[in-house]
Amino acid sequence: MKLKKECVRDVLKYLENNLQYNSSIFAHEIKLQKYSSEDILYTCEKLYEAGFLNIKIQKYISDEVPLIMILSITYEGHQFLDNIRSNAIWKETKSAMKEVGSLSINIMSQVAANLISNKLGI
Repeated sequence: MKLKKECVRDVLKYLENNLQYNSSIFAHEIKLQKYSSEDILYTCEKLYEAGFLNIKIQKYISDEVPLIMILSITYEGHQFLDNIRSNAIWKETKSAMKEVGSLSINIMSQVAANLISNKLGI
């Protein structure tokens, strides 16, 4: 299965807007029209593996589909989202990624951070 970079950004933005302190959201409840439920679940798992989400797997819906409870976005997750939040920076980041091929989430964040630093003259 392929990790969709747009889905990564959209899931993080959704969670930032909908997660409340001391509450949780089940990944299967996230509805984003552009993506299948499978894409969203997979993205949440990968964001957890990257250290961007705190999750708890309570049980399994079936033998293959975990019930993922998203507890919070980590500090690293917030930093990543801040780096890719701007549509202009996101567009430039995607363009840079196309030039070198697929990049990891962490490299994508670094590319966006470098673009921001360059714009600020840092």
